[in-house]
Amino acid sequence: MKNQRLFTYFHPTHYDLKLVLERQKRSFSGSVTIQGTLAEPADEIILNAHKLQVHDAFIDGRKATARPADNDELHLELAHLTAGSHEVVVEFGGKITDPMHGLYPCYFELDDKKEELLATQFESHHAREVFPCIDEPEAKATFNLTLTTKTGITALSNTPIQNQSEQNGRLVTAFETTPIMSTYLLAFVVGKLAYQEATTKDGVKVRTYATPDKKDQLAYALDTAVKSLEFYNDYFDIPYPLPKCDLIALPDFSSGAMENWGCITFREAGLLGNEHTATSTKQYIVMVIAHELAHQWFGNLVTMRWWNDLWLNESFANWIEYLAAERLHPEWDMWTQYYDNETSYAMNRDSLASVQKIQQEVHTPAEIQSLFDPAIVYAKGGSLLNMLHAYLGSDAYRDGLRIYLKRHQYGNAEAADLWKALAEVSGKDIVGFMQPWISQAGLPVVTAGSGSRSVELHQRRFYRNPKEANDNDQTAWPIPLLTGGQLDKKLLKERAAAFDIKANSKPLLLNQGRTGYYLSLYSTDHTDQLATQVRNEKMPAIDRLGLLTDALNLNKAGLSPQLASLKLLDAYRHEASQPVWGAISDHIGALKMFADDDEELLAKLRGFIRELAKDQFERLGWEPIKDELYSDELLRPLIIAHMAYSEDEAVITKLRDLFAKAKQPSDVWADIRSSVFSVAAKFEGEPAFTKLLDWYKIASAEERMQIVASISGLRQPELIRRALSLVATDTVKLQDIVYWIIYLARSRYSRPEVWVWVKDNWPWIVKQFGNDMHYSDFPKYIASTFSRADQLDDYKKFFEPKLDVPELSRAIKQGIEDIESRVLWRERDGESVKEYLLSL
Repeated sequence: MKNQRLFTYFHPTHYDLKLVLERQKRSFSGSVTIQGTLAEPADEIILNAHKLQVHDAFIDGRKATARPADNDELHLELAHLTAGSHEVVVEFGGKITDPMHGLYPCYFELDDKKEELLATQFESHHAREVFPCIDEPEAKATFNLTLTTKTGITALSNTPIQNQSEQNGRLVTAFETTPIMSTYLLAFVVGKLAYQEATTKDGVKVRTYATPDKKDQLAYALDTAVKSLEFYNDYFDIPYPLPKCDLIALPDFSSGAMENWGCITFREAGLLGNEHTATSTKQYIVMVIAHELAHQWFGNLVTMRWWNDLWLNESFANWIEYLAAERLHPEWDMWTQYYDNETSYAMNRDSLASVQKIQQEVHTPAEIQSLFDPAIVYAKGGSLLNMLHAYLGSDAYRDGLRIYLKRHQYGNAEAADLWKALAEVSGKDIVGFMQPWISQAGLPVVTAGSGSRSVELHQRRFYRNPKEANDNDQTAWPIPLLTGGQLDKKLLKERAAAFDIKANSKPLLLNQGRTGYYLSLYSTDHTDQLATQVRNEKMPAIDRLGLLTDALNLNKAGLSPQLASLKLLDAYRHEASQPVWGAISDHIGALKMFADDDEELLAKLRGFIRELAKDQFERLGWEPIKDELYSDELLRPLIIAHMAYSEDEAVITKLRDLFAKAKQPSDVWADIRSSVFSVAAKFEGEPAFTKLLDWYKIASAEERMQIVASISGLRQPELIRRALSLVATDTVKLQDIVYWIIYLARSRYSRPEVWVWVKDNWPWIVKQFGNDMHYSDFPKYIASTFSRADQLDDYKKFFEPKLDVPELSRAIKQGIEDIESRVLWRERDGESVKEYLLSL
């Protein structure tokens, strides 16, 4: 049933919210005074409230009847209310619960004592769990927040503290009035915290916070935050709107981070780093900080009108975090990484028939929750903005964004508003170029017909599952061909068109630079010519990467045989680019699927991987090399991981020795820690697992995730069952449970046990994650590990009865389609891959 939009009837302008937090009692109480405007005469004002106990309600000083209703509605009934201004007062109470939304506890230990923080997570529709409000992004208002808590703690919110005092043995903290903003951006954190501080050149006070024992891990994030804020101030040409910006590492947090205005919350792994932190984790910290700080303008200052335009927030932040990282660290080759990390990830999901559109209509909290698909609203949307950036040029793109932000600051906007601003600056038809991409699901594949003087190009929607392909599908997109001048026109707008080939000694290559969001399909002979370019080192890294990514997608769909990819891979034997090795790793993952449980094939596959990786292993070695490329720093741990999978005797011996000598996780070099832990779990069995579990209790956030990943190496059934038995206990942090299950499910040894556990414990999963964005991860990631017909049948038997659960429906449909496409892939190419591997 479609929920009504409450902002249509009542427009809040200001909230005065007072909360008394009783952490030990797991409860809170408070009052909210709302100033607002009623659009027309009525006999009630309707607010959002979820599981709150309402004690009293008043409208304009007169007692109102409070009646809870469906769809998280609270009806405050009072006859003969006139249109215009009103004051609503509600006194209420609620519960502090473990699921990581609304108001919840974060657990940690300090000086061997158990401690807790209290923190909020209100996006997308969880503010209503803490106070009655109009919990819609368009319902922007100002907020005054007062918290009454225990003494001796730190209290943080969006704005600086206005005044603070002790009253009757309690700490009362009142914060300054916020800017006009949406309810989902209000936030507070209370508890024992420590910080490091710096000031931007524009005078903004920046603090990075963590629990006191982790204060020494805040400097890297602080430096990144200051530089990122200064970059955005210049780029957007709008000063950061608040006097302070706090970035807070929480011991328990469901997602990666949350952009609450001036009070940004993070998983500890997204903010904490020191000399023991892996190179890849330091980059992750930069990316997460850059993403959340971009939201301070794009999302907070200007907010989407409704959740159907969530992509306006997340797609833009996904794109510009790479631009910020490039400006802070030019040596990182961010745009090659972007294609590997984001665009290829998006394409894999976007190849499903059941995939959502970028701009998706939503009406209920469950539908809103299902919107947060990182592959689509983040990675695909960001990839489309990257394509638009290349299409317009960097100056026009930036200047259009500035117009958009200044025109709509402190308000709401829609996609059309952004297109209008960009069109004003560029003079181009932005709606005509972009609307087909955001209003249609899927992506195109462009087939290039052979010819010496001209080429026929055909576009059609790409489906990973051949059963979903529709020859009558008329979907079309305006596709930037990006041929480096090899063709006489720059866009393919029609389903098919002929193009003249300009004189050029190189074979035609579409989508050069890989800013276009599409796949390219060539003839076998033409692909061989491109492979020769790769082999002779005459193709840029990003195009080498794109060629491999396209090949794997085409294999999945049956548009190109798997043997063609194996032949193409041969051209990459001397590949030295880390992002390109990301694509090589994806191809290796496909071969692991084909080998499955066949020990003879697995032995051959390990030899194949060893031969593929050995040149880079010999070049890079075990230790960092002075003045080496940043790409090499990232590549070394990946190559060592492949050599470990290949069970190279010398590599396995070295990794096991490093684990044996380590007394604590930080004794192992961070860049190869994951391989050390995984190999130990694989070959050492129970002693290693016990040691890793002991470390998990004391590990840093990064080390803890590396330990979680290592359990995928477990082989003994009794250890796998032991690992699963820990999931619903205090041993495994709630925020880590999804990953605990995912990593175990990826192993052929533990996958059957995990599947049984998920089915047997589904009611517990619903209780813990039913209102969390990770809820749909369970059907999604379980599906990603299945590739046989019997697994498909079992998956459907369990999940199809749950298709009427709105939060799960799309993930289940995608899961079925995902498994089915993999089953067909194995049926098509399984024998030929087997013959190839056995011939090695």
